[in-house]
Amino acid sequence: MSKNYTIRCRGLNENFNSVFTFNNAVFETSGLLPGEKAEVSLLYGKGKGRAKVEKITEISENRITPVCPVYESCGGCSFLHTSYENELRLKTDVCKGLLSDFGEVKECLGMNEADSLHYRNKVHATLSLNKKGRVTSGLYEETTHNLIPINECAIERPAAAEIMKTIRRFMDDYHLPPYNEDNRRGTLRHVLFRIAKNGDTLVCLVCGSKIFPEKHKLTDEIRKKHPCVKTVILNFNNKKTSFVLGDKEELLFGPGYICDELCGIKFHISAKSFYQINTEMAEKIYTDAVKLSGIGKEDNILDAYCGIGTIAMTAAKLSGAKELTGVELNPAAVRDARESAKNAGFNNLRFIDEDAGDFLQAAIGADLHYSCIIMDPPRSGTSDHFLNAVAKMKPEKLIYISCNPATLARDLRFLTSKKYKTEHIQPYDMFPRTANVEVLCILKHQ
Repeated sequence: MSKNYTIRCRGLNENFNSVFTFNNAVFETSGLLPGEKAEVSLLYGKGKGRAKVEKITEISENRITPVCPVYESCGGCSFLHTSYENELRLKTDVCKGLLSDFGEVKECLGMNEADSLHYRNKVHATLSLNKKGRVTSGLYEETTHNLIPINECAIERPAAAEIMKTIRRFMDDYHLPPYNEDNRRGTLRHVLFRIAKNGDTLVCLVCGSKIFPEKHKLTDEIRKKHPCVKTVILNFNNKKTSFVLGDKEELLFGPGYICDELCGIKFHISAKSFYQINTEMAEKIYTDAVKLSGIGKEDNILDAYCGIGTIAMTAAKLSGAKELTGVELNPAAVRDARESAKNAGFNNLRFIDEDAGDFLQAAIGADLHYSCIIMDPPRSGTSDHFLNAVAKMKPEKLIYISCNPATLARDLRFLTSKKYKTEHIQPYDMFPRTANVEVLCILKHQ
C-alpha cells in the first residue's frame, strides 16, 4: 500500500494540470484547484513525477459540484469542478505565464455561462458491449482503453445523444455486436456527428467490417426518427489505430456533407474536414483577427493551414482583399473550401492542396510576396520549414491563431528574433470546460 503525503496545489502548468512541490521536485496531478490542500500518493513515471489525489482536505471556494456523473473518470472535460468565471481566470493565468515575455496578454474572453455547455458541433462516440451484453457508447477513460459509457455529454450538442440512443437500440434489436479490435469481429466501431447551427446533422458510421448488411435499415431508422439528419456516410476502418476515420467511404443518404453558417458565410462540412467545434467563439476570433490586423483591399494574403477556408473567406469578406490563397494538406478540406467559395461568390480566392512550408518556399523561389500570412496550425505548432520561409519572405503582417499556448510561445520566440513585434495577444475560450484555450496574436515586421 502506497504512502500518502499532504501537499498544496500551487497552480496549473502549461497543460492545465495541477502542480505542487514535494522534496524540491515538481509533481503534477489532475483535479486540484490552486490553493487546495490534499493527500496524494506519488507515481514516479518516465521523465516527470505524477501523483494521484486520494482526498482533498482543504477545498477552494471556487470548487463546485460537476454537472456530469462521469466527470472524474471520463477525462473529456477538465473544469466542470469550478465556476466558469474561475475557469477563465485560470486560463488567463496560464497564458500570461507562457506569453507575457512577448507583450501584454489580455484577459481570456469567454462565452455566457449558459452557452459554455452543449456547444460542441463535432461529436465522437466509441461503441462496445457492457457486462450485460448490451451495446453501450462513450469515450475512453483518459490514458486507458477502458470505455466510459456516456448517455449524454455536458459539452456536446444534445441531438447526438438522441441519435446514439436510436443506434444502440437498433444494434441490440438486430443482435449486432460492436467491432472488437482484438478479434477483429463485429460491426460498428465509432459514430461521428457534425451538427450545424440550424440543427442539420451529418452522421458518419465507422464500421470495422466490410460486411454490414443492415446499413440501409439503420439509415432508414435514423432518418425516420431524426429528421434533422441530412446525410449518412459509412466509413470503413479496421486498423489498430487511434484514428477514428478510415480512407474508404460509402454514401448511404444525402449529399455527403452539411452546410453551416459562420460569419455570414455558408460552408460545406464533410466528415473528414477540419471545422472549429465552437462556432460562436470562432466567429469572434476570426472577426477580431481581420479587424485588429488592419488588412485591407491592397493586401495579398496567404492563409496557411486553411482547413475548409473559414478564416480565408472571413478575411476576404471583411477586408475586401483582392488576392487570397489558402493552403491545406487535407484534400477533403480543400474540396469543401473550393465548393464553399464558389457558392459564396468569392472569385478572388484559390485553395491549394499542399504542405504550407513547401508552398511558401516555392513562392519565394518564384519571387512571389504575401503582405499578410494567416496561420492556424495544429497543437504541435508550425514547422521549422514553414517558419524559416516566413522569416525569409518577411511579410509585413502575421496573424497567428494557436490552440496551444506552449507551442505558440516557442514559435513567437523565433519570430521575434526575426524582427517581428507582437502587437496583440488575446486568449479566447474556444473550448469551455476543457484543458484547451485559443490565442490570437497579431505581429508586425519592424
